[in-house]
Amino acid sequence: RLSEHVPVELTRRTVPLARGAELKLILPKDPEAVESMHEVLGERGLDGVWSEEWPSARGLAMQLLEEPELVRGRRVCDLGCGLGVAGLAAGLAGAREVVLYDREPRALWCAL
Repeated sequence: RLSEHVPVELTRRTVPLARGAELKLILPKDPEAVESMHEVLGERGLDGVWSEEWPSARGLAMQLLEEPELVRGRRVCDLGCGLGVAGLAAGLAGAREVVLYDREPRALWCAL
């Protein structure tokens, strides 16, 4: 029987955003290792798309920091958050509450 634990090496990356803000991300060093992990664990239907920083998430994050009035004082849900870049930026921009949601629990572990 295979172990329930399949190691995936993590790395840190600093993402510069607007107005001098930056996020410090923890993410898998190799997205291919995430795909292999899912395969070894027999986790059908899961993939590693969450394990990379998406340009669209960074773009939204920069927009929220440039125009904080879009989220200031509001409740925000980052649906399919992956590494949480947009949701975390919403928090930096002054959102009252941010909920990060992704179908892959490991994405949330990295986002938090």
